[in-house]
Amino acid sequence: MTLTEPARDAFVSAGVAPEKVTVEPDAVDLEAYEPHLSKTAARNRLELDPLGTYVVYTGSLIAGKGVRTLLKACRDLPVEVLLVGGRDDEQAELVQFCDRQGIENVRFAGRVPPTSVAVYQQAADVLALPPRADVTNHRHNPDITSPLKMFEYMAAERPIVATDLPGIRDVLTHEETALLVAPGDAEMLEQAIEHLLSNSELAASLASHARDAVASYTWDRRCERILSVVT
Repeated sequence: MTLTEPARDAFVSAGVAPEKVTVEPDAVDLEAYEPHLSKTAARNRLELDPLGTYVVYTGSLIAGKGVRTLLKACRDLPVEVLLVGGRDDEQAELVQFCDRQGIENVRFAGRVPPTSVAVYQQAADVLALPPRADVTNHRHNPDITSPLKMFEYMAAERPIVATDLPGIRDVLTHEETALLVAPGDAEMLEQAIEHLLSNSELAASLASHARDAVASYTWDRRCERILSVVT
């Protein structure tokens, strides 16, 4: 059982029979997103400007997650980037990066209770999932990763901009459930975010289709599929 197609291919290349390897991505607890919050309700809970424009990223801030690419992409956009999560040392490194790059439109929410993560995601105008392809470490491997935040974003029903990597491409479809961009390309990421902010119909369509699609990626459904394979 693997999370991504490249991981499956690696097992097959090592001699495991193809029919013995099944790809089963990660999943999400949809109950964490019920009742669904409107953007305004989520912002009121977080004391955010109801008229603001927010690009939200939740999760680790380590190298490889593409946060620096996201910050560069948003530097000249009329948005505020909300970074939710990350250790203190990771935040400190990004603060220094922003100072060097002249980036001022970023806010660090830090670590928040799990129940608050969904609220931040539902407060977003755009949800960003920008991992890089050229960085691999013990906490990030783009070929074998099925990002949990991807399924959370889908459940939040907000438009997603994501990197076109295997574990993401297996689940999200470009211009159907998300906009997919080349890894590490800040200009392309900027254009995609700007496109969503200026096209409310497309943004709503992507968000709605992603929310419909994530119904197949609950932990219960995942367990059912795994049991059907191993029993």
